[in-house]
Amino acid sequence: MVAIHPIVEKFPLVMPEGMHDRPFTLADAPGVVEVFNRVSQKMTGQDDTSLEEALADWNDPVYVPERDGRVMVNADGKVVGFIEFYDMGQPHARFYSFGRVDPDYTGRGVGRFLLSWVLQRSLDNLELAEPGTRVSLLGGVNEADQAGQRLFQNLGFRLERVFSRMRIDFDQPPQAPVLPEGISLRAASPEDNRQVYLAVYDAFMDHYGFVPQPFEDYYERMMHFLESDPYTDYSLRFVAEEGGEIAGFSLCNPRTGEDPNLGWVGQLGVRRTWRRKGLGLALLLHSFNEMYARGLRSAGLWVDSDSLTGATRLYEKAGMRVQTRSVRFEYELRAGKEMGVMSL
Repeated sequence: MVAIHPIVEKFPLVMPEGMHDRPFTLADAPGVVEVFNRVSQKMTGQDDTSLEEALADWNDPVYVPERDGRVMVNADGKVVGFIEFYDMGQPHARFYSFGRVDPDYTGRGVGRFLLSWVLQRSLDNLELAEPGTRVSLLGGVNEADQAGQRLFQNLGFRLERVFSRMRIDFDQPPQAPVLPEGISLRAASPEDNRQVYLAVYDAFMDHYGFVPQPFEDYYERMMHFLESDPYTDYSLRFVAEEGGEIAGFSLCNPRTGEDPNLGWVGQLGVRRTWRRKGLGLALLLHSFNEMYARGLRSAGLWVDSDSLTGATRLYEKAGMRVQTRSVRFEYELRAGKEMGVMSL
């Protein structure tokens, strides 16, 4: 007799009345994006994403929609809920999930079913992790989603981290950047991509939760997102250099899927050797000035509210304010040695 994993016993798949689930396919994408945006409109008053942006994510070569995603539909075939599982690869220590339930269908067991499904889905990849390592599943909701937070907690997830979406509106030209002595700044080109992502990987090693992985795997994934992002603009991808070596970067887009007038700072970082010299602030202010020159009057980004490198304080110094927050929860699938960065 085959033993049943405790996760399967603890989280049975109880189908909500009048609904059914099925594997996610890209044909479901418009309906899923509609659910995303209905939830976001309720929580924040604005859309979450565009179909173009979502398809770029779902076309990730390591993501298989039918295997890694699930949709819940009502009796009319309308998508009312969605969840996905994502494993970034070796060492298979931190899995990610993202799910949403249409606001008209909360309280009917849709969220519980989908979270139970993704917990069971995690078991397939749990076997890929090295023996003795800690493995967990992460997921989150907007801070305004009290029902979603209760669901995570009721299923045994613990509050792990809070992330802030910050914004600045340019009522006047942004502050002028002041570069540290010996540093030059320029826009990156496609030929710089490998060196840029080496710098990103290096700088982000000090981020909470960072899990080391083979650089080639990381680079392939980053290049996929870069090349499939409908808003990629190399003239807004800035690198700071000293002696021909990349010291820091600010990789921006001229808009987001939900707001064509909002400049977006996707990744900003400074490598350890060049920190505490004002380079991060200079890169951010340079980005703001370039956006302003293009006619953009707002900019935004996401940041770990308790950033180990003090990023939140830097953004506040530049004049940014918190617009909304996302609350992330964690479920420990297996105890063991922690593979992620927890502190500096």
